[in-house]
Amino acid sequence: MGAQQWVFQSQPAALVQSLSTQLKVSPLLSRLLINRGVKDADAGERFLRPSMERLHDPMRMGQVEKAVERVRRAIANKEHIRTQGDYDVDGSTSSALLHQFFGLLNANHSFAIPSRGEGYGLSHKAVERAKADGVTLMLTVDNGIAAHDEIAHARELGIDVIVTDHHPVGERLPPAYAIVHPALPGYDYPFAGLCGCAVAFKFALAIAGSYGDANTLGPRFPAFLESALALVAIASVCDVVALRDENRVLVRHGLAALEVTRHPGLRALREVSQAGAPITTQEIGFRIGPRINAGGRLGQESLAATLLTETNDERAKLLAMEMDLLNTQRQKLEREATKKAKELVDEFGGPGEIVVVAHEDIMPGLAGIVAARLVDAYNRPAVVLSINGDGIATGSGRSVPDFHLLDALKACESHFIRYGGHAQAAGVTINKSGIDDFRVAVNKAAASVQRFTSERALLGVDALIGGEELTLDFAKELSWLEPFGEGNPEPLLALEAGKVIGRPRLVGKTGKHLTFHVAPENGQAIRAIGFGLAAHLDTLGRSVDLVFAPRINRYGGREELEIEVRDVISR
Repeated sequence: MGAQQWVFQSQPAALVQSLSTQLKVSPLLSRLLINRGVKDADAGERFLRPSMERLHDPMRMGQVEKAVERVRRAIANKEHIRTQGDYDVDGSTSSALLHQFFGLLNANHSFAIPSRGEGYGLSHKAVERAKADGVTLMLTVDNGIAAHDEIAHARELGIDVIVTDHHPVGERLPPAYAIVHPALPGYDYPFAGLCGCAVAFKFALAIAGSYGDANTLGPRFPAFLESALALVAIASVCDVVALRDENRVLVRHGLAALEVTRHPGLRALREVSQAGAPITTQEIGFRIGPRINAGGRLGQESLAATLLTETNDERAKLLAMEMDLLNTQRQKLEREATKKAKELVDEFGGPGEIVVVAHEDIMPGLAGIVAARLVDAYNRPAVVLSINGDGIATGSGRSVPDFHLLDALKACESHFIRYGGHAQAAGVTINKSGIDDFRVAVNKAAASVQRFTSERALLGVDALIGGEELTLDFAKELSWLEPFGEGNPEPLLALEAGKVIGRPRLVGKTGKHLTFHVAPENGQAIRAIGFGLAAHLDTLGRSVDLVFAPRINRYGGREELEIEVRDVISR
């Protein structure tokens, strides 16, 4: 039995053949396209060739026309405009993007990132600081749609607020001057799945388009577009939005922009992250994103936005080095906090339907990443809380696929001081005295939605293939499906009765990885690598079933097909 439960997808044979013929792709690639929602050749063409021309008109996004008019008036009157961001990747990149854009227009612009202790997004303190600084127009990015009281306070102080956000719209709207949101009720923007940075980017495009004459924006505008696309790609991947529709276009072109960008901050970030070429969504998720988040987790919330707006190469390198050191510190603290969290789970007798742990030794900035580690360990949603000296617990939750965490939290909203988030991630603030009651309530809510009876995680498999289909040419064809991520996962294939050739062995500094050669029936022997699969060394039979992702190993001017094994069953 494999470590995971394999779930196979199926595809109508007639549609497979139709797409293969019309799109001039292999039947196997047609099967993978069908798994990604492609039902006809037109949809397949859009998926395989995500052109910038396919972006939707930004003037259709909520109250953007009114927002553009107010921004232009503020620029003309030299009003102080402030972008109010947040300390996560989406909020930091959004802030940097608009700061770069307003620089093209010589606007009087500043940005502000709240401290973690101050709380997420727009606060009364942020509004009062803006008033003291002479701000008359505030733009929220990646926040604001739920900031009713804070925006009302700004109005009382004579500050107009334009909300740009992507979080769920509530039953009532905040009293903002204008709201730019892809899912604003009463408007017909075609795609609601953008991250906050993408919304800010579309807002910038709307403002730019309103000037008509490209000369108004100056010769730096193409360079801005390049760095802006790179920022949007980083935010989209790290905010785990579905890489479909506009997001697929933005991330495909943003990854390419990140490789060649001349922006000092982005270049320094790319170099300190040791991101290879070509830059992939995996590089962003595992190298670039954690470094951007490190400052926000360890008390330097403005560091990322400062780096991403830096125009001097030497200063950018120093900021990036500081960010890298913080990330190393974060990794050590994360391991310690995860160990503590697992001990707490054991003390409660197991994970329950939803894992809920709370402790004074878990830093607030690490709660989200520790929750993600618990999700991986227990195949359950998890909420991790950090308790401060005033008896207030703040933290984050992460979920498993197909379980809407925010819906479960809504059923417990009477327990919170505040909460918010998405289907897969959320943030909460609660009194220490209410944690036990919340644990009971959220587990009851989870049980009514979905029970997690399987101790084995589900592993989705795109297709069972034969050895004759597993070729270097097919591995190259797979690149047409990139970028991979949420909503467009990297294809996983299954192979039955592969013959293990030679002697398997362990590799890596700590010997955690398994490598061997496998010969499919009707195919050539292929090198296989299974990261973290060392436990299979002593039980690996001479014939195996595999779930894997194809890889191309390039070295010395040569290309060879390899496979990265995700799970194995010995026959």
